[in-house]
Amino acid sequence: MAVLRRRQHSARVILALIVVVILTPALLIGGWFAQLWAASERAQIERELVQKSGEIASDVDREIIAAMNLLTALATSNWLRTRDFEKFHGQATEVARKLNTRIFLVDPRLERQVVNTFVPWGAPLPQGIRPEVLEVSRQALSSGKLVVSNVFVAPLIGRPAITVGVRAEDDAGAFYYLFVGITTDRFAPVLHEAAIGPDRLAAIVDRNNVFVSRSQNHAEFTGTRVRGEPAPPALQDGVVKTTNRDGTPFYWFFRRTELTGWVIGIGIPAHVLDAPGRLATIDYGTASGVLLLVAVGLSYGFGARLWRSFGMLGIDRQPTRAEFRILFDSSPNGVVLVDQASMILLVNARMAQEFGYTRSELIGKPVEMLVPERLRDNYPGLRKVFAAATAAMPMGADRDLYGQRKDGSEFPIEIGLNPINTDHGNFVMATVVDISARKQAADRLSAAASALRTSEHQLHLAIESAGLGAWTWDFVQNELWWSEDMRKILGVPNTMAASLENHLDRIHPSDRHRVEQNTIRFLAGQRQFEHDYRIVRLSDGAVRWINSKGRVDCDDSDKPQRMHGILQDITDRREAELAHHDLRRRLMQAQESERLRLAHELHDQTGQSIAAIMLELKEMESSVSEKGRGRLQLLRKQFEEMAKALHHIAWELRPASIDELGLESVLSNYVTEWSRQFGIETDFHCDSRRLDELSDEIRTVIYRIIQEALTNIAKHATE
Repeated sequence: MAVLRRRQHSARVILALIVVVILTPALLIGGWFAQLWAASERAQIERELVQKSGEIASDVDREIIAAMNLLTALATSNWLRTRDFEKFHGQATEVARKLNTRIFLVDPRLERQVVNTFVPWGAPLPQGIRPEVLEVSRQALSSGKLVVSNVFVAPLIGRPAITVGVRAEDDAGAFYYLFVGITTDRFAPVLHEAAIGPDRLAAIVDRNNVFVSRSQNHAEFTGTRVRGEPAPPALQDGVVKTTNRDGTPFYWFFRRTELTGWVIGIGIPAHVLDAPGRLATIDYGTASGVLLLVAVGLSYGFGARLWRSFGMLGIDRQPTRAEFRILFDSSPNGVVLVDQASMILLVNARMAQEFGYTRSELIGKPVEMLVPERLRDNYPGLRKVFAAATAAMPMGADRDLYGQRKDGSEFPIEIGLNPINTDHGNFVMATVVDISARKQAADRLSAAASALRTSEHQLHLAIESAGLGAWTWDFVQNELWWSEDMRKILGVPNTMAASLENHLDRIHPSDRHRVEQNTIRFLAGQRQFEHDYRIVRLSDGAVRWINSKGRVDCDDSDKPQRMHGILQDITDRREAELAHHDLRRRLMQAQESERLRLAHELHDQTGQSIAAIMLELKEMESSVSEKGRGRLQLLRKQFEEMAKALHHIAWELRPASIDELGLESVLSNYVTEWSRQFGIETDFHCDSRRLDELSDEIRTVIYRIIQEALTNIAKHATE
């Protein structure tokens, strides 16, 4: 009992360790993917903020450009050019009133205002000009381009504002600075309408790092200088992490506009941008730890039960004689054991059933009794082959073998020879497979191929014997001519006039609109044409398929002159093509049926036979010497490799699970297995969830196309 408890404890520990070894890499890979997801989420947020900052910059530029267009129009005013400032004041005042703004005209030489729409004409103008205005006026006069000032407090309104100005000139050659004053309140709606999302801030900062506008607390911040890091004038395009005035860490995404030189910034709290990475680390780490602990606990508790189950199956003990008999008789194929003299020593139930004998009638008899009498003279070396076999080998792959039942009937077979060398003598185990179904499938496949060749011959004969009808349409004379063969094809009498209307009347109603549209395209410039359509013969009402082709002749100016064409009755060809396609479909069905049958046979029958042989070899190990046991173990290893090869061949032929798991799952498994086998990285995606609603033929074609494509990739990629 103590030994059993120690074994049970060891099984629990081993199973728990296996679970840890399997889950740890999977959880690490899952953590890596979680980090990739977090990085992708953060990158998406950053792209959105950069895009939004660009959109806000475009909106700000539009406001400035609108002011520039206004000033450009006023700078060309006739009143300004003739220095009639009173009428120019009236014109500018009317424009300013409609646009709810203020317009100014400054004489930079005298450094005084000439026109101010904020003050009625004739009233005293404010004395002195703001330094900010003088600075930008000099820039406008020297560059001749639009100039935008930084934020300053306008003296007349007492609120933060900016100016947008251009250079103006009168007829005497004197220069003026014409500008419009815009309060920073004009830019607040731009930020509010940008829809930057909750917990985010947007700001416009001028070239001196002074707030022009802010999406939150605009009135409090506008006209004030940016604080914190980075300090002015370090704001540039890109991302900066800083701390707001209330101490909240923020990431700011900046975009500097080319028109004004201002910086558009969108800020997001650091904890929001860092949230995906934090969630990926904490949540996934917690979930992975819990999963690992639960899996280890379950595996430890399940270890004792698993150990008991494996022990009963025979892993910790030798199978009994009754268990071996059950395994031997459960083989789906016939199995016979012969000695060096080719005398039958053992047969399973399937072998006796296939040949119609009882076991007692076969044991001790020569194996030649299972070969038809008419063929025994053709196999004088059969006994020698059985006796001299030193390695597993098939028989019947390159010639037809037949077995003879007790009643004298014959059936096609395949034989696999497996030598067994022991201290008590050398034996050969033969596996006999009834291939009657395979032969019948091959005959059906051959018949389908022969019918396909006959169909192709008939198709060629129909094409060669097709009659042609000719016609000509003269566009200049508006005359149409039909040949006699064409009238026969249409089934119209010679008395009927050749016309487009009479031709269209003969076209099948379902095809008439398409033919009319094609005719319009031909007349519009297409020079050659060919199309198929159906007609209804006038003489007998029969529906016939017609192929029409032709060309258009043009004059030197490329103007259509006439159209020539031929008509061919292709009904027989159409019917032959349909028959041809049907036979190809039947051929494909026969091929797929044979593939599926072979796959089942290799997997279910041959695979189980190999498993039975391996169990028998395990049984024999206890009854042979140490030297013989090593040879048996080597033989078992060869059988394992054979089983793997058979499994791969059956998998390549056609997975049996295509009808059980569905096409998408089978394709995904196939691509994964192919990638593992050839070491080529693959990525399988399937957007459709209705693949299995398709017919078996279409699903099979899809599977074969992908299989062939991957085969070609593996072939050419490794050359």
